[in-house]
Amino acid sequence: MCHGDNGNGQTDITKSMGLTIPDFTDPKGMSGKPDGVLFDSIRNGKDKMPPEEAGRANDTMVWNLIIYIRNISKSQPMAPAK
Repeated sequence: MCHGDNGNGQTDITKSMGLTIPDFTDPKGMSGKPDGVLFDSIRNGKDKMPPEEAGRANDTMVWNLIIYIRNISKSQPMAPAK
C-alpha cells in the first residue's frame, strides 16, 4: 500500500500522511541498505511504518520480499554520478 505497485513510494497514502519513504526503484538509494536493515524495518517497523506481524508473514516470506525489493532496484538504470 505505501510503496505502491512499482515500489517508488509515491502513493496517495504516503502523501496524505506526509511520509518520505525509500524508493525501492532507486538502485543508488537501495545500495546503502543492507538486507538485515531491511529485514528489521519490515519485521519490527520503523518510524510511522508498523511492524509486519509474524502471523501475516513469517521470516521466510520477509526474506523473499527483500529479494523482490532488490530485484525492483536492479531492474532500473542507475543515475549517472554528478
